[in-house]
Amino acid sequence: MHSALHFRNGTSALAQRFFTAHNGSHFKGSVSTLITTRGPGQSSFISMSSDSTATGTWCRFPVSSGRRFEAMASDVVAEVENAGDEGVELGVCESSPFLLAPEERPVCKKIEPGNGYGQTKLGRPTTGALDVDGFSIEGVSVGGQETCVMLPAMKIAFDIGRCPKRAIDQDFLFITHAHMDHIGGLTMYVACRAILKRKVPTVIVPACVKATVEKLFAVQRELDNSPLPVNLIGMDVGDEFDLGRGFIVKAFKTYHVVPSQGYVIYSVKQKLKQEYVGLPGTEIKTLRASGVQITESVRTPEAAFTGDTTSDFFLDEANMDILNAKLLIMESTFLDSNVSPANANEYGHMHLSEIVAHAEKFKNKSIVLIHFSARYTHENIFDAMKKLPPPLQGRVFPLTEGF
Repeated sequence: MHSALHFRNGTSALAQRFFTAHNGSHFKGSVSTLITTRGPGQSSFISMSSDSTATGTWCRFPVSSGRRFEAMASDVVAEVENAGDEGVELGVCESSPFLLAPEERPVCKKIEPGNGYGQTKLGRPTTGALDVDGFSIEGVSVGGQETCVMLPAMKIAFDIGRCPKRAIDQDFLFITHAHMDHIGGLTMYVACRAILKRKVPTVIVPACVKATVEKLFAVQRELDNSPLPVNLIGMDVGDEFDLGRGFIVKAFKTYHVVPSQGYVIYSVKQKLKQEYVGLPGTEIKTLRASGVQITESVRTPEAAFTGDTTSDFFLDEANMDILNAKLLIMESTFLDSNVSPANANEYGHMHLSEIVAHAEKFKNKSIVLIHFSARYTHENIFDAMKKLPPPLQGRVFPLTEGF
């Protein structure tokens, strides 16, 4: 029995395809395929040796029952052989509101070394893209130089560093703090949207810096002789902003050397109260008609972005939702023993060893690490990722654009 997944060049190159191979199956794919095998709480990176055949260069390895595979490729065919009586369950994880449709994804090319993480480079060198468990993520983040991370399916950007081109397409901008590598491109972002006749952007900043940011816009308007239209909103920790479409964003406390805050996105749905579950539809309708409140609002933390912070943020009991969000985008400025966790904290940043030491706290399905120090190379970062312990392996992904 054979079943194939086809990957083509172009906009579908970012698509992550998932399948489950039943006991006794073998996966067969070209050596250019990037593959991550995921078991419970672990990940294995397959280095595929070539085996030339009449149909091309292939390799094989056995899979266990229920093992899930992720495959990303630009132009390959992946096959499952000897699937057994149950066959192969195929599926595409593209139902999330946080995941771009294939036709909306940027045309991109693979960069090396990829090490199975699916890191890609866009047509210009300022932003990278990842698809991680139902979330399309784009951006660049290099400690001290620039940070701008986007969820383009939601039209959201976090921080605006040097205002990469893709950021201009985002309608909502959330600023975590006022360091230049996080806010430096703010007026350019607003100006470019005006030039392109996009709708007036909404920019959220910590409430304590709003007045100063207004002065920044005033100076730039005078220099540029342009209106720079913007909906500027100040938010305090605990404040909420309604994104529409059943989503809200809440500011949470972070710990940096200047006033700072992170942001968490919640989905909000109305759910039938437990006491009414199982009642006939006619009875439910009667209760609703009589004015009884039969539903309750249920919030689910979907994605969180920390910006710059020390590890105190995940020790703060008020931030438990952040550690339970499906996706956590979190800084990890320092990776090695040349900088101690204490030194990292003095600068208002985190060390990877602190994340490892508290791995049990992170209930997130996926974690994207950002803001690595510019002292590190691409290889340094991936070497550190390979050494992560089982509680983190397979669900931690680095955003490495810029390295």
